[in-house]
Amino acid sequence: SGSTTNTASAPGITATQITIGSHQPLTGPAAPGYSEISKASDAYFQWVNDHGGVNGRTIKYMYEDDGYNPANTSTVVHKLVLQDKVFALFNGLGTPTHTAVVDYLNSQKVPDLFVASGCDCWNQPSKWPDTFGWQPDYIIEGKITGKYVNDTYSGMKVGYLYQDDDFGQGGVTGLDSQITAAKVVDKEKYVPTNINLGPQIAHLQAAGAQVVVLYTIPAFTALTLLTAA
Repeated sequence: SGSTTNTASAPGITATQITIGSHQPLTGPAAPGYSEISKASDAYFQWVNDHGGVNGRTIKYMYEDDGYNPANTSTVVHKLVLQDKVFALFNGLGTPTHTAVVDYLNSQKVPDLFVASGCDCWNQPSKWPDTFGWQPDYIIEGKITGKYVNDTYSGMKVGYLYQDDDFGQGGVTGLDSQITAAKVVDKEKYVPTNINLGPQIAHLQAAGAQVVVLYTIPAFTALTLLTAA
């Protein structure tokens, strides 16, 4: 039966307001580019509020800086849930960072909406019923990129540089499904806590890679170009 009663029935919801939270890399290695996402979301929610909110409720959007560090993510998400009492987590950014909190959010039955990560791991309703991904997963992205490399750079030697987690590994899985193994002369990986890419670039150059596919966050994309210059 469709009730129209406007009552608060969950943490973070009152008769006039819905409070949601997020973890975002406002500082740290993923800040370039990604730090703008929460500002855009905030601007949209302000627009929604200016136009009457959601069924008369305004949206309060609280986002915390985790520096793209999973340990920090755990701290700020616990704060959002226990202290700020958010109704839901919205668009938490990063595969390694969100992996650190997905079990906790589901144990607390906090809606975990639109994770900002292409890991196919978020699509596990039996394990994490309250978590919802939204973007194309990294394997699909890798397949599309791999097909483009095959079609555009036929006959050229290919190298990879990827982040050593589900983000980069998913991309490599997709690439490998499209690019013939004989074409791939080197696969290099990095961790975002180490900004020295000299060894990886040297190995790619020594292997004779003519095309290098990056599965890197923006700061490491820039570092790669600077190191290779």
